[in-house]
Amino acid sequence: MSNNNVNFYFIPDPIVKIYLLYNNQRIAKKKTHVKKRTLNPVFNESFLFDIPYNEGLQNISMEFLVMDWDRMTKNEVIGRLEIGGKSSGQELHHWNEVMNCPRKQIAEWHKLREWNGRARQKKRNDGVKRNVVKRGNGKEYNEDQRRYWNCYILLSLYVTTLNMYSNACIILSI
Repeated sequence: MSNNNVNFYFIPDPIVKIYLLYNNQRIAKKKTHVKKRTLNPVFNESFLFDIPYNEGLQNISMEFLVMDWDRMTKNEVIGRLEIGGKSSGQELHHWNEVMNCPRKQIAEWHKLREWNGRARQKKRNDGVKRNVVKRGNGKEYNEDQRRYWNCYILLSLYVTTLNMYSNACIILSI
């Protein structure tokens, strides 16, 4: 079996699940369509989240789960991102920029965080060690199979209003 055949077998069917969080509780959920057999999906989808004015945006955040869709078994998480007032680094910078410029769409690339699998070294039959990650389902993946997990997502956020007497609306494009 050539290396090309092995890599072909591990091409994901990506889907993104988007959760709106209020005080770290999921209050709304949306998802993209599945993009079949691609390492570079382009979703071109927009989502609208209404936020009641009494909730405010200081306790709001958004969680993105990029998953490998599977018809027969549980979808596997490829990577995760959380953006909001309590995040840090580039995610916090993007969120603050959007909050400080209402009615202006701002897009930035974000690196997905890897899911919390356990990395370890394992000897192959020929005695060579390789790094593998063991998932909760017991499957093991070597680094060649995991190369697409080092990925980025382009988020374009837009907030319609921050006025205390009307609903805020977050518009998201992936």
